[in-house]
Amino acid sequence: NRSSFIDYFGNEVIQLNYDNTESFSCGLALVSKNGKFGFIDHLGIEVVPLIFKQAFSFSEGFAVVEYGDNWGFIDNSGFFRIPLIFEYAESFSNGLALVSKNGKFGFIDYRGIEVVPFKFDSVGQFNYGLASASIDKCGSGYIDQYGKIVIPLKYEMVESFVNGIARVKLNGKWGLIDMSGVEITPLKYDSIVAIDGNNLSQVELNGKKGLVDNTGKEITPIKWDYISSFKENFASVELNNKWGFIDRSGKEIAAIK
Repeated sequence: NRSSFIDYFGNEVIQLNYDNTESFSCGLALVSKNGKFGFIDHLGIEVVPLIFKQAFSFSEGFAVVEYGDNWGFIDNSGFFRIPLIFEYAESFSNGLALVSKNGKFGFIDYRGIEVVPFKFDSVGQFNYGLASASIDKCGSGYIDQYGKIVIPLKYEMVESFVNGIARVKLNGKWGLIDMSGVEITPLKYDSIVAIDGNNLSQVELNGKKGLVDNTGKEITPIKWDYISSFKENFASVELNNKWGFIDRSGKEIAAIK
């Protein structure tokens, strides 16, 4: 395989012979060949040799890399800023990086110092200052950037917060909570899926579907057999093999026929 980089005018400025290339970040581009990863500069020079088992593009001045069976972080000179001491690592985001040691997950800062302790069996990325977290013997909930549990680890499943709400599951039923942990809908639905750019949730109960807004209000009855995605402010709906349309407020704007 042959890759290259072009300028704004489409002129080929760097000719390459790698299996894969990524976009430039922090002045370097991630490249791979024969299963090994490294980084090149704008001249195509290998600034960081292709020695890594896995690597990700630079984020916030660091690139996370795997060498052997361990993960660490390098700067754009290839120098290890945080040593290869982790079982797994992800890129920095908002000053924190998710890492694991001894089978447990936590977060470190730019200095490699543990900010969120290694006690969780799984952790999501921070969003709106909160990250989903779970401990197998307890359940799932949410922590803040200091590792404090701010929404109890009591749920069977949780999703990340989007637009100030998150979808959670307890006792086999789904519902919505806000960022203070208040359940803004009853946890009664068989399923709940974000639609319309996370502005609405499609819920299902006893085989029928409806819509819930981000305040937890059911804006349609839970009666439909099918609800499509919204396009140009409308969604098609089906009931007993008859079709119609609803708008984003849930109002039926075309007769069900």
